[in-house]
Amino acid sequence: MLRPCRTGACFVVALLSILPLGLSGCHRALCSDHVGQSAVSPDGKYVATVLQSECLAKEHATVVKLQRNRFLLKDPRVVFLIGGIRDIGVEWHGDSELAILAPTCEPKKIVLRNWKNDVTAHCEVAAKVGSNGQ
Repeated sequence: MLRPCRTGACFVVALLSILPLGLSGCHRALCSDHVGQSAVSPDGKYVATVLQSECLAKEHATVVKLQRNRFLLKDPRVVFLIGGIRDIGVEWHGDSELAILAPTCEPKKIVLRNWKNDVTAHCEVAAKVGSNGQ
C-alpha cells in the first residue's frame, strides 16, 4: 500500500521530472543572432542574409539564410553553415546563383545546400584583405 505523498515532496519530484523538458525548449531562447551582410538577387526574387549566432557563450556559428523577397512568402532556409563567428560575404552571380565568400570551403568544415530547385549556392574562398599590396 502506498502512502500519500507530502505536498512538498510531490512538488520536488514533479519539478525534477519536468525541468529537463523545459530547459531543452529554452535552449534557443538563450541565443542571440547578429545580422550581417544582406544581398538581394538581381531579379529581386530572393534575399541572402549572413547571421552570426551565439548560444550561451559556448556555441557559435555563422550561417547564410536564403528566402524569397516577398512579405507573404517568407520561407527561409539555411544554405551555408560554418562553426564559429566568421567573416562571411554573399554576392549574386546571376538571378539564381549565390556565391558565399568564406575563409574556407573545406567540406569537413562547412555545410552547403541549394535552395529548393531555384537557387544554386556555392562556396568561394574569400581573398584576404591586405594581400597583393592592398
